[in-house]
Amino acid sequence: MRKMISKKIFIPLLLVAFAWSSAYGWSWSNPWLVKINGVKYTKNDFVHWWENWREKDTPLPETLKPFIDWFLLFQEGERMRLFEDPSYRKKVRVFLEVRALMILKREEVDKKIKVTTREIKKIYKERYVPLLHVRAVVFPKEKEASAFLEKAKKGESFDELVKRTFPKNNRRAFDWGWRRPFVFPASVRESLIKMEEGKVIGPVEWMGKFWLLELVEKKKGSDKDFNKVKGRIEEKLRKEQEGRLTLALIERLKKKYHVWVDYKLLKSIDIDNPQKEYMDKPLLRMGKVEMKVKDFLIQVKREIDFRKKYKFSIKDKEKIKRMVMGNLISQTLTTWEALSRHYERKPPFKWVYRFYCQHRIIKELENQLFWPKVKVSEDDAKKYYQEHLSEYKLPGLVKVAIIQTGDEKLVEKLEKALNRGEDFFEVAKKLTFHGAIVQRVPVTHMAPEMQKVVSRLSLGEVSAPVKVGKYTYIVKLIDRVAERQRPFEEVKKSILDILKKERFEKVKGSYLSELRKRSKIEVNEAAWQRVREELGRKDEAGKKTG
Repeated sequence: MRKMISKKIFIPLLLVAFAWSSAYGWSWSNPWLVKINGVKYTKNDFVHWWENWREKDTPLPETLKPFIDWFLLFQEGERMRLFEDPSYRKKVRVFLEVRALMILKREEVDKKIKVTTREIKKIYKERYVPLLHVRAVVFPKEKEASAFLEKAKKGESFDELVKRTFPKNNRRAFDWGWRRPFVFPASVRESLIKMEEGKVIGPVEWMGKFWLLELVEKKKGSDKDFNKVKGRIEEKLRKEQEGRLTLALIERLKKKYHVWVDYKLLKSIDIDNPQKEYMDKPLLRMGKVEMKVKDFLIQVKREIDFRKKYKFSIKDKEKIKRMVMGNLISQTLTTWEALSRHYERKPPFKWVYRFYCQHRIIKELENQLFWPKVKVSEDDAKKYYQEHLSEYKLPGLVKVAIIQTGDEKLVEKLEKALNRGEDFFEVAKKLTFHGAIVQRVPVTHMAPEMQKVVSRLSLGEVSAPVKVGKYTYIVKLIDRVAERQRPFEEVKKSILDILKKERFEKVKGSYLSELRKRSKIEVNEAAWQRVREELGRKDEAGKKTG
């Protein structure tokens, strides 16, 4: 269905390749920075590229070289008409659908959700208070529960009755501690809230058994308790509003796209033994798109296969049919609506979408021209391994017991006790709050001062006090594992990846070098320096406020 519907949707994928109208203008506020093969790229073009290209904390480039290289590759991809490649078109379509759906949800659902403190307090008072301390006794039969209750009414305590009735099985009585009213069955919730402490209610049929509930204690709500659950209640209310707003959106879209479903036919379809005469009958229409029974059954089969794989129930076939139909309608309508709004033409998503399209064209270029030339053998990897043996060593490990303190007087007491030959752990237990901390750590992860001390210790030996920062440490060496060389097979894949990347960059660099030679590139150096200074100031301001 999704493939069938996607064919009906027109996505202007080719527009991006020619969407640089701003690049041909020029003004003092948006000067051109570079001309590449007759195309002017402006300050705004650079800013939008930079915002999407940069990684976190990437410094501004000294020159326009990264920007120029990017657009040299992009122009080459355009020249090769890679925007017509099915792989490119599919990736861009999926990206646009996903991001457009996110923006639609933000516009039609997320922005409309409003949860007030008044609403949160209302739910708190209705469902979260008073806090109830409840004990319970469970019975397989109502008759047994009633007999137990009669004894309790005659004055015997719960505890005594439980001990006498279940001398060998204490799994029938539970102290649930403090619970919120909403966890109890609706049939007894109000009674529990209103009843006096020490009273018993039941038998209550719940979870297939019969329960007697004793209210031990009741506690009113408080500001402290409200603040503890406020976030949880708000999240729940937001989810409820999200569900209602989403449902309302789907209902509006059903009218807009003239959705029709033959519900009588849907009900009569036998999933296990589909009727042949139904196969070509129309079951669903949305706009100009029609789905036949045979297409619908393909979707149903996928859902059932998914449920079987992950051990979900497939007993209720009617429910599965309705769910699949509902999902088909909602997913298709929201996708159509999101795409129809053309978010890719409106800032700020316009710049993200444009960058992604350019990025994908460059990736297609790399896949077609560069990666096929990257050849790395196992012998290459072995040679690299031998030349970089020191990089593939696992550091030595030590198991140490450590006493840490910032009290100089305590250090003196510890040192005297240890010098008298007293046991390290007994001294630590006797003189310090936490005792000795035992840990296994790589030697290279320790502070340099500690590394030096530990390297000199024999097994079982205790160090003299060593000061690191504001703390003093006394260390006992329990065990030591020497560093070891990681075998080639263990690191082969990572080495192959390193070599492939290096050779890819070499191939790419050579290609770019040739592109630069045959391209006409003119840089407006004065404008570039002004832009660089302006963006530098913004980055600095961002660091101070961020």
